[in-house]
Amino acid sequence: MLKLLRKQKLAKKIFYVLAIIIVPSFILWGSASVVRDKQSRGCAGKIFGKTISYEEYRGALQAWRNQLKMKFGDKADQVEKIFDANESVWDRLILRYGTKKMGIKVTNEELTQHIASLPFLQKDKKFDPELYNLFLRYSLNTPARIFEEDTREMLKFQKVFNRVTKDATVSDEEIRERYKQENEQIKVKYIASLNQDAQKDVNATEDELRNYYEENKEGLIVSIQVNLSYTGEDYPQDAADEQKQAINNKFKEISQFIKEGNDLAKTKDKFGLETKETGFISLGDPLLGSDWATDDLVKLFNLNPGEITDVIQTSRGPYIFQLKEKRSDYLPPLEEIKETLKESYVKEKAKEVAKSKIEDYYSQIAKKKQENSDAEPVKISEELNLPVKETDFFSRYSAVKDIGASEDFNEAAFNLKDRQISEVIELAQGCFIIIGVSERKPIDEAEFEKAEENLKNILLSEKKNAVFEQFFADLKQKANLIDYVSLQQTQ
Repeated sequence: MLKLLRKQKLAKKIFYVLAIIIVPSFILWGSASVVRDKQSRGCAGKIFGKTISYEEYRGALQAWRNQLKMKFGDKADQVEKIFDANESVWDRLILRYGTKKMGIKVTNEELTQHIASLPFLQKDKKFDPELYNLFLRYSLNTPARIFEEDTREMLKFQKVFNRVTKDATVSDEEIRERYKQENEQIKVKYIASLNQDAQKDVNATEDELRNYYEENKEGLIVSIQVNLSYTGEDYPQDAADEQKQAINNKFKEISQFIKEGNDLAKTKDKFGLETKETGFISLGDPLLGSDWATDDLVKLFNLNPGEITDVIQTSRGPYIFQLKEKRSDYLPPLEEIKETLKESYVKEKAKEVAKSKIEDYYSQIAKKKQENSDAEPVKISEELNLPVKETDFFSRYSAVKDIGASEDFNEAAFNLKDRQISEVIELAQGCFIIIGVSERKPIDEAEFEKAEENLKNILLSEKKNAVFEQFFADLKQKANLIDYVSLQQTQ
C-alpha cells in the first residue's frame, strides 16, 4: 500500500522520533515485562472464550512498545518501567476484540493519509519517504507492513473512542462551576487550639513518665548502638590546599603507624593527637556535628570490637575510628532518655489537651445554637470570649496563612453553610473549627471569558475519558480474561 513511498532511497542520517502520535493518551496502559523465547509456542491466555497464542501476544507487546517509542522517543525505555506490560498487552487485545464487534474499519486511504501527515515524517511540509524508511529501520526496527497494520489498529481504537464518547457534552454551568471552584476566594473566621500552646498546660510527673516509659518500651528499643574512640584533625578555617594536604599526609602516616600494630591511643605520644569517645550513638544520630557519607556511617556500625578504620575523609578533615563497644536490641534505662521521653510525652499529651479544648469550644457554641438556631456562630463565639481569628483570602486549592496547605480545612471552609459551624478539624499543628465565612471574592468575569474555551476542552476531555473508561471496564469484565503469562511468571 505504501510500497511506492518506501522505494525511495534512504536519507544519510538517522532520524530520531520526537513527535507525539495523535492516538489518545488513554490507550497507554501498562509496562515492562518480556515473554521469553521458550514461550513461543502454546497459549498465552483466553479472552471472550478465545485462545490467544503467544505469537499474537508478542505481536501486541511489540506494537505497544512501538507506540511508546512514537510517543516518548528516546525516553520510551524509562516510561516503560512505570507501567505493567502484561496488563497493557491484554488491554490491547481486549480492545481489538471490541473494535471487531463494533465493525470498526480503517481504509487504506485513511491509513495512508494518517502516516503521511505525521510531522516527524515530513520534510518541507511534505511526506518524506527517506525519513519514513529511516524511522522504521532505526527507531522502531519494524517492517513497514507490521507498522502499518499496527497503526491501522490504533486508528481503529481512536474511532472506537470517538464513537463511544460522541454524546459527551459540557454545559455552560459546568464550565462556570469548575472555574469558580478553582478561582473563587473567601475569608473565614475560625477558632484554633494549637498543640504548641497546649504544651504549657502539660506537666510530666515522675510517675507519668515512668508509666509512659513502661507503655512504650517496645518502641524505645534501639536496634544497634556503638561507642567509638577516634582521633582527627579539622582543617583551619580558609585553609589553603597545601595546608589540607599536609594534614592528610600526616593521617596517612598515622594510619600506617596503626597498621604496624600500634593502638589508637598510642598516636598521642608519637603525633600529639588526643583520642576521644563519641559515647553510644545510634545510626541516624549526628556524628561530631559534620555531614557524613552514608557508606562511611554504615562502615562504622559494621566494625568489630577493637577494629580500626582507615582514614575517613570528611569535609572538616581526616578522622580515624576504633570500635570500643557495640550493643544491639538495647532498651535505654529511663534516666538515660528521660529528657527526650519527656519531650515526646508532653507533645503527645498536648495534642489531647488541644483537642479537648476545641471540643469544649464546639460544645459551648452548639449549646447556644440550640437555644437560638438563627444566632450567628461568630457572634456567639465573641460573646463567649473565645479566641476568634480570621484568615486572609484563599482559594479552594491554596494554602492558608498560619494554617498551611490542608485539603480538610479548605473543603470544610468552602462547604460551610450560613449560620453553621464546621466539625472539629484535626491537623498536625492542632485542632480547628470554622465558624463562618466573613467575605467572598467573586470570580473575575473578564478572566473567566479568557479561560472559558480552554476549560471547556479540559472538562470535555475528562468526561470523554470517564465515559470510555466505563465502557472499557465493562468490556474487560465481559472478556473473562484467563492470563497464563502472569501465572507462568509467578511460578
